[in-house]
Amino acid sequence: MEAFINEWAREWLPVHLERMEDKLPDTVTSRETWRWLAHPNLIDHVVRAPVPVTPGRIVHHTQTFGQLFLMVSSFPSANFRKIRKKLLPDGYMAMLDPVMHSSGFSSGSVDLAHWLLFKDEDGSALVLLCYLAANREAIPLLPLELLSSKERRQVGSYII
Repeated sequence: MEAFINEWAREWLPVHLERMEDKLPDTVTSRETWRWLAHPNLIDHVVRAPVPVTPGRIVHHTQTFGQLFLMVSSFPSANFRKIRKKLLPDGYMAMLDPVMHSSGFSSGSVDLAHWLLFKDEDGSALVLLCYLAANREAIPLLPLELLSSKERRQVGSYII
C-alpha cells in the first residue's frame, strides 16, 4: 500500500469516531453522513488529502460527497495552546467560516465534517472532528480545545 502524507491518521480516525459515538446523541450518530465517516473510502480520502504539515500555517482541503461537505486540515503542532495563540488568535469558528464559504459550503443544506489532523515535529499526533449537521436539531460537535474564550461563551451548551 502506498504511504500518504497523513497515513499515520488512518488508524486514529475510526478510534476517534467510536469514542465520540459513546458521548453523542442519536440525532448525530444516526445520520447517514456520520456513518460515512467510518467508511474505508472516506478514511482513504482523508489520509490522501493534500494537507502537509506546514510550519506557521494551517493547510485545508475540501471535497463534497453527496450530502457531506468534508474538510481536512493539517496543523503543525499538537499543542492546542500554541495553535490558538499563533494560528487561531480569533478562534476556531473565525477560521472555519471563511474557509467553508470560500469553498462553496452552504450552511443548512449539507452536513459538514471537518477532520483536524495535528502532528508535531517530534511525531506526537492526534485527530479531532468537527461535525455540523444540516439539521439544526442535532447538537454540533465542536473542537472545544480550539475555541477562543469568546467562542465558548457564544456556543455555550452546544459543545460536545
